[in-house]
Amino acid sequence: MTCVDNGMPSVLLAAADLGVEGTEDPADLESDESLQARLRAIRFAAAELMGMGDVSEATVPKMVLLSAPSAGGTISTRSFLPIRVHTSIGVLGAQTVAAGIAIEGAVGHDLANLPADGAPFRIEHPTGHMDIRIDFVPGTTDIASSVVFRTARKLFDGVVFPDPPDPRPTPTQRSAMRGPGFLDIAHIGHVELLTSDFDRSRWFFTELLAFREVAAEGDSVFLHAWDDYERYTIKLTSAPKSGVGRVALRAASPEALERRVAAIEAAGRGIGWKDGEQGVGRSYAFTDPDGHAMELYYDTEWFEAPEDAKPALKNQADKFPGRGVNARRLDHINYLGKDVEENGRFVNEVLGGEATEQIQLDTGVISAQWFHFTNKTYDLVYSGDWTGSNGRLHHIAFATDTREDILKAADIFLENGIHIESGPHKHAIQQTFFLYVYEPGGNRIEFANAGARVILAPDWKTVTWTEAERAKGQAWGMKTISTFHTHGTPPVDE
Repeated sequence: MTCVDNGMPSVLLAAADLGVEGTEDPADLESDESLQARLRAIRFAAAELMGMGDVSEATVPKMVLLSAPSAGGTISTRSFLPIRVHTSIGVLGAQTVAAGIAIEGAVGHDLANLPADGAPFRIEHPTGHMDIRIDFVPGTTDIASSVVFRTARKLFDGVVFPDPPDPRPTPTQRSAMRGPGFLDIAHIGHVELLTSDFDRSRWFFTELLAFREVAAEGDSVFLHAWDDYERYTIKLTSAPKSGVGRVALRAASPEALERRVAAIEAAGRGIGWKDGEQGVGRSYAFTDPDGHAMELYYDTEWFEAPEDAKPALKNQADKFPGRGVNARRLDHINYLGKDVEENGRFVNEVLGGEATEQIQLDTGVISAQWFHFTNKTYDLVYSGDWTGSNGRLHHIAFATDTREDILKAADIFLENGIHIESGPHKHAIQQTFFLYVYEPGGNRIEFANAGARVILAPDWKTVTWTEAERAKGQAWGMKTISTFHTHGTPPVDE
C-alpha cells in the first residue's frame, strides 16, 4: 500500500492484491463483506502509520483501489468513503491519486499510463474521468501545484425569469449591523456532549482536564471546569453516536430572556418551556435552522466548592486543580452547518449576535462566521458542512490562562494516547493560540487562548477573509490540516 496526502489523506491499493478487478460496479464492492473487512483492517493500520491515531469515528483516510486504465486514461479508481464507494471520485481524492502514482515505486505507478511532462493525469472513475495536472519541483517528488480541469459541459440554454431581489440584508451588508438583541445573551452556559465511549470520555474530562464531577443522572454526568461560576459546564451523555446535544445560552436578564423567546417564536423555531437541570431554572427550548438543539435560560445556581476544596481567593469558583490541563472555563462552540448564511441570519436577527469575522468564498458564499454576544471576540461559530448534513458538531473549546498551558496540554495528551489533530499554533482568524484533539468519543475539542484580545468598538465592522487569504494557512504559515474540513460528529461517510 502507499499512504499519500495531496489534500485528502488516502491509502492506495492495487485492486488485484485484494482479489478484485477494480472495475466493478460500486454497489458490488460495497456489498462484498470480506473485502470491506480487509479494507477496514488496512485503513486502521495505515492511519496509525500516517500519525492519525484512532480513525474508527472518522471518514479519513480514504481507501482507493487502483487498476490499469480501461478507457484511455492514466489509471482506473474505485474510492471508498470509507464504506460507501464513490460513484465518481472527489476532487481532492483525484489530486492525491495523481500525486501518489507519479512516485516511482508507489502502488499504481506500474499500472498507470503516465502522461508526458506537463500533460494531465486522466483519473478514471465509475462514471467517467477527471483530469488533474500535477507540477513537481524540478528534480524532486515535491509538489509545486495541483490543477483540476473543469469537466462541465453545456446542457441547455434559455431565458430565466428570476424572483424579485431578496429584501433581507446580505452577509456583507449585515456585517455593519448589530442585531436588535445584542447584549440580550450573556454567554454560552453549558453544553451537552454525546459520546459513544462514555467511560473513556469521562476519564478524559475528569483526569486530563481536571473537571470536577458534580452530579450523575441516568446515562449522564455533570462536570465543572474550575472557574465556571455556574454549577456545571458539560453534561456528558452516553449515546450510540458522538456529537452535540442541547447547548444552553444564558440571557442577560429575565427581561432579555422574554425578548429573545418572543423573537424565536416569531421566527417559528420555538419548541417550548422546560425545567432546567442541576440548578438551572426554567429554560426555553428551540432549534437553529440547521436543527441543532438549543435553549435559553436566566435563573441559575452558582457553583459552591466543597468545604475541603474552597479556593484561596474568594473571587474564584473552585480551587485551582493544579493537575492536568487546568482548563479554566467553557469558551465557545463551533457548529457545522449545511447553510452558514441562513444560520447566521438567525443568530444575528433572532438571537442578537454580531458577526465579528467571516470567510467569503470567491463565489460570494459565506463559508464560516464567528459571532459574539458581548465584548468577547466570539462565542458561537458556524462552519460549512462539506457533507451537506445537518445538526453536526465541529468542536467545543475551553479557555486556558496562558499559551504555556496549551503547550503543556500537548505533552499531557501525547503521554496519554490522545490524538492531536492540529497545533499548538496561532489562528489567523481571531488570533487565538490553539490546540485541537479528539476526545475518546471522537468529538473534536479545542484548547484556546485569545490573550487580551476583546472587542471594545461599539461600531465594529465584520472582518471578511477571502478564499486566497485562507489558502495561506494559519497565522505563522502552518497549512490547515485536511481533516479540519472533513471530520465532525456524528460521523457521516462524506
